[in-house]
Amino acid sequence: MINNKQIKLINTLYDDLQFMNNITWNKYRDNIYKYELQQEKQHRNGWCGGRDYGRFTATLSAKYFTVKHMIDCIKAYKKFLKDYDKSKLHTIKDYLHIKTSIIMAESFMLNYTDKSLKWFEENLVQIVNFQLLDYCELVDTDKKQVA
Repeated sequence: MINNKQIKLINTLYDDLQFMNNITWNKYRDNIYKYELQQEKQHRNGWCGGRDYGRFTATLSAKYFTVKHMIDCIKAYKKFLKDYDKSKLHTIKDYLHIKTSIIMAESFMLNYTDKSLKWFEENLVQIVNFQLLDYCELVDTDKKQVA
C-alpha cells in the first residue's frame, strides 16, 4: 500500500523532469506521461476491472512509470559507458516488443544526454529511494479484491 512519503517521492521526481518539456516545441515528459496514463487506464479497466487501487491512482502510476523509464534508460546508458555493455539499450528491432514509452524515454535520453545525466546526478539520493519502490507493492491495498 502506498504511503504519503512514496507519493511525494514520485511527484517530486516527476516534477523535476519538467526540463524535458522546455527543450523544443515537443513536451517529451508529458508525451511519455500521456502514453503511460492511457496504458494504465486500459490495464485497470480491462484486466483489473473492479479492483480497488486505493491512493495509487492511474495518474500517479503514469508518473511512476515516466520516472522509472527515465531512470532505467539512464542507468543502461551509464552501464554502456562504463562496461561497454549494450544489453540494456534498445534497438529499432525492440520496438515491437516493448512499450512505446520506453523507446520515447530512451530516445530523449540519447538525444539530450547531458541534460538527462544532470537530472540523474542532481536527484541521485531520491532516485536510490525511488528504485526501492515496487509497482506490485504500491497497488496492494490489503483488501479483498474483486475476482
